[in-house]
Amino acid sequence: MGGVGPHFHHVASFREQLQNFVSFFKLHLRSNDIVWLRTVLTGHENCKDEKTPVDPLANFQEYRDIYRNTGKERWHKWDLFEKYNQIIEAEVIKIGRDKSWYGPKFELFDIYWMTALRRDGHPFDTDCLHYLLPGPTDWWSHLFYSNLNELANLYQLS
Repeated sequence: MGGVGPHFHHVASFREQLQNFVSFFKLHLRSNDIVWLRTVLTGHENCKDEKTPVDPLANFQEYRDIYRNTGKERWHKWDLFEKYNQIIEAEVIKIGRDKSWYGPKFELFDIYWMTALRRDGHPFDTDCLHYLLPGPTDWWSHLFYSNLNELANLYQLS
């Protein structure tokens, strides 16, 4: 499981770091390995206002209305995270289609939207990007287990 993280302020910097990450695997040709590339997860502004569990947001449009469509730059460049994830997904697809790739298989581990809907459970008033346990990270584990199980079934069928 890997990723390059969210701490970039420009799409070009993010793309460059992702390429550096992938290049590492071009140097270590382990074709039987699987690399799960995790999407960047979003934060929630004013998470300090959510002291107790609250109902998750109803849908992605509600998230966008609250956190993205205000016409101003978002805290910590969170407005770029969806674009970062599009870049990650495109890279995983590109590697999968590349007939000259002899490195590990890349899979996408997409936790962005399921996490975007959870605005509670952040550890500190000033840390609206990370989560407490129990919380969304438990669901990431469920998703990862399901993805592994699905992948194992695909390998058994082929």
